Amino acid sequence: PFLLFYRGVRPNWHRSAWTSASVVAVVGTRYPTGNARREAYLLGAGFARLKVTVVSGLAYGIDAAVHRGVVDAGGVAVAVLGNGIDTVYPRANTRLARRIIAAGGAVLSEYGPGEAPLPYHFPARNRIIAGCARSTVVVEAPRRSGALITADFALENGRDLFVHRAGTYGANRHGAGELVSDGATIIDTADAVMRDWYGTNDKEECSEQMVGYDVTVRPT
Repeated sequence: PFLLFYRGVRPNWHRSAWTSASVVAVVGTRYPTGNARREAYLLGAGFARLKVTVVSGLAYGIDAAVHRGVVDAGGVAVAVLGNGIDTVYPRANTRLARRIIAAGGAVLSEYGPGEAPLPYHFPARNRIIAGCARSTVVVEAPRRSGALITADFALENGRDLFVHRAGTYGANRHGAGELVSDGATIIDTADAVMRDWYGTNDKEECSEQMVGYDVTVRPT
């Protein structure tokens, strides 16, 4: 986008410290199974423990669950909206957005104050979610899920793509299952993503490897 509005702490994508340079996007369906919702929460908490910033869309379902996991564990989250920066949609997640900001995170949007949450805003929003992160994790996604649009943007821009094991079975398995068939890596925990990135999930070793890592937000 030409311009991003933000509330909270402006993300510094170019700082070498791995607390900000390690960014992962976690997305999924608005209507998850109970198990996928629980695993999304645990995934968020796991990334918070590893000092990894988590980007998602603040929607119902997987997005809200992973954001809650991050803030409950004391981590940093970034929420990308599909509407004007002055309001939160869905309104039920307003308190969660406030918690994200209070914990040192941010709410981002390319839409200025007063812009309504129009349907076509959300696929466009997904390119920002994918573009902000080194990797995208799809927790659970049926066919035609918006999370699959985020996955496509991630692949188009050379990002790593992971699928949580919880999304590979059950009623909502089809979309995520197709990603796995196309080569996406299955993971169970945040530690598995760290091992894929650095060959270890030891925080000190990861920090050393992050020095100089370029996470420039490339245009999509």
